[in-house]
Amino acid sequence: LPVGFALLFTPLPRKAKTTFLLPLLGAGLLLELLTFSRGGWVGLALGGTITFTWCVARVTRRQLIVFFLLIVMTVLTAGSSVLFITTFRKRLLEDDYGSARLRVPMAIVAANIISQNPWFGVGLTNYTSVANRYDPTREAVSYDFPMPVHNEFLLIAAEIGIPALVFTTFIFLTVMIQLIRLGRSRADPFRPFLAMGFLGGIVAWVVHMNFEFNHVVMLVSLWGYFGLIQAVIAFRPQPEPLDAPGGAQPDVPPAPTDVPKPDPAVRTAPRARAAASPGT
Repeated sequence: LPVGFALLFTPLPRKAKTTFLLPLLGAGLLLELLTFSRGGWVGLALGGTITFTWCVARVTRRQLIVFFLLIVMTVLTAGSSVLFITTFRKRLLEDDYGSARLRVPMAIVAANIISQNPWFGVGLTNYTSVANRYDPTREAVSYDFPMPVHNEFLLIAAEIGIPALVFTTFIFLTVMIQLIRLGRSRADPFRPFLAMGFLGGIVAWVVHMNFEFNHVVMLVSLWGYFGLIQAVIAFRPQPEPLDAPGGAQPDVPPAPTDVPKPDPAVRTAPRARAAASPGT
């Protein structure tokens, strides 16, 4: 979705934006709301805010207008959702706190696993099979709710060790720095905006994964997303060769055809005078 937000600011044809891009964005926002995932909502709000703010600031060069529009849009969107969507209101404000309360003891179990297996963890996808051995909580959460910890980064450290978490963090930070550099460049009218959208998408995913798990090591879609980012970063538009059909041709003036030829008599007269002089 943040990539779609960024594409609205590119010089795509208006017809393509209104007939293709806007309907897709509307459908994506509706599906995001229907997931009823509070972590997903918070992640999309933060990632979309970063992308939208950066894009508008780049186009208008007026940051005050950007923040004003951002505040207005946030208040209108959140207020209308809470007022008119009952499930949304219940999910945010009322008595749906059961799953949220379980996250604290689950994090305690994960921290206990990490402290006792800091280098190599307990093995990929082995978390649930060994969690009850490391469960010191009064709720006995590993028995009552036998699921991996709802925090992807704690899960990485618990299953494959702290070095794997450090390496994963390094990959994320490297890609994000590359996107920031590309977003600040003036390379072409498309790639900087794509970089802003990709950065917002990564921020949204990272925020969401603080409240969810997805086994990132085996998540093909995420690594495919990173591969697409590297392709966009490495892309360099090649100029058309001069001799290619339709390529740009240099402005060469035509050769003159009416240049007068020199007179042979004028060229031989100085030689004749030199031969007739007495001193030669």
